[in-house]
Amino acid sequence: MRELFEELGTEIKVEKLVFFGNIKFKIPDGRIAIANKFVTRIISGEPKITEPDIFDRFNYLPIGNIEDYPISPDLKLLAPKLKKLN
Repeated sequence: MRELFEELGTEIKVEKLVFFGNIKFKIPDGRIAIANKFVTRIISGEPKITEPDIFDRFNYLPIGNIEDYPISPDLKLLAPKLKKLN
């Protein structure tokens, strides 16, 4: 939840976070990282950009063809599992 509020703002309310999976991947400097992923739904509030020096917009992407978009390498690895939730 701390990371969610850090990324989307403290005014947002979500349903319970449900663990979706984790994935090992290589970050640009060559180190291995593990990303833990969760799914939830926004129930109130609007996400806001809290790191404008890194992000300039939000995009809602269709799960059915999510790999057609520029998504993170770890999310690309989880895309098949994510599509099963749809």
